[in-house]
Amino acid sequence: MREQRILWLDGLKGLACMLVYVFHFLVGFYPATLYGEAAGSHIARFPGLEAAMPNCPAMFFLNGNFLVCIFCVVSGTVLGARMLSNPTPAAAGDMMLRRYFRLALPVFAAQFIAFVMSRTGFFLSGRMGPELVGSEWLSSFLSKPIGIKQLFVSSFVTTEFVGDNILSVTWMLYQVFFGGLLSMLLCLFGGHSRRGAMATACLWAAGMLFRRDLYACFVLGALIAMLPRKPARGAARKAAFALLAVAGCFLGGYPTDAAPAGVYLPFSHLAPASSSPAAFWHQVGAFLLLLGLSALELPQRALSSRPLLFLGRISFSVYLIQFPVLCSLSCFAFLRLYGAGVSYNRAALAVFALSTAAVLLCAWAFWRFIERPCGRLTRRIADAIEGRKAD
Repeated sequence: MREQRILWLDGLKGLACMLVYVFHFLVGFYPATLYGEAAGSHIARFPGLEAAMPNCPAMFFLNGNFLVCIFCVVSGTVLGARMLSNPTPAAAGDMMLRRYFRLALPVFAAQFIAFVMSRTGFFLSGRMGPELVGSEWLSSFLSKPIGIKQLFVSSFVTTEFVGDNILSVTWMLYQVFFGGLLSMLLCLFGGHSRRGAMATACLWAAGMLFRRDLYACFVLGALIAMLPRKPARGAARKAAFALLAVAGCFLGGYPTDAAPAGVYLPFSHLAPASSSPAAFWHQVGAFLLLLGLSALELPQRALSSRPLLFLGRISFSVYLIQFPVLCSLSCFAFLRLYGAGVSYNRAALAVFALSTAAVLLCAWAFWRFIERPCGRLTRRIADAIEGRKAD
């Protein structure tokens, strides 16, 4: 992949991470946007609007599971492309060593911040129960004190190797870690050959039939990295790739937790029986979206804009810092406004504006003063370990 495609992938990653935050805010304050009629509704002027959103194809960009799949396919593509540029076992080992510390050190910093906040009573998510917002989803996060042993074990062991949930969003980082390894290994042994690409596709198909996790996204990302695609020329080819992207967005709108209805009802019966229909269609949708965008220069230029590249740089920080903000500042501001007599929707709108600004500011500060220094420390640790091996 050329440098411009790496740039647009960074922009897409940043956009997806920011939309994941918006999704989490909506689920916290308007849970019917995820659960449908099973959760309480708050927009009295448009009854049924929230419950209808999970089955609306136009809401694909606020479907959290689909956005996570996009992030994982992008990650698999980037790692696969890096592996193809230097397809040696030594390079794969070096990349995985650095990847562990790039994940673990910022996670430890974010969870240490959450540890301090939990010990000093900053988290108010426990007061955002179903009697107030219509669901217990938000009140289940960061509502209990974090132990010091839990902090270290989670940051350096369980988050990367078996899965942990202190910050909510860290539940899938072990799949990101091992999925990245899978993507690199496939590109290491598959290369640009057609046989390697076909083997990758077969592995993906087998994984989709028997698994419900995110590993298939990384296999699909490796497949995109191996395909020698060039920008589409001619109206017919551009239209074909645009249709792939649109089809991916449509499949990405498949409801995650609400019962499928309308145009999505038939798709619930077409997914493999051993797989979750939402997981299957979201991963296929993310693959089709990336495949379509990989040959379309206009969307690539838009995704390479400075604001989106900025979001791409701070995307991991946005990912880590959003729940400490949601469970502290957002809950505090909402409880104060709603308790003062402000209507639910006006309070939620004001809190959304405040929370978005806080997430961006805190994520930038986290990236500038924690994540970037952690990156430099990672390079020193990896260089020191490799220096000992060389000796």
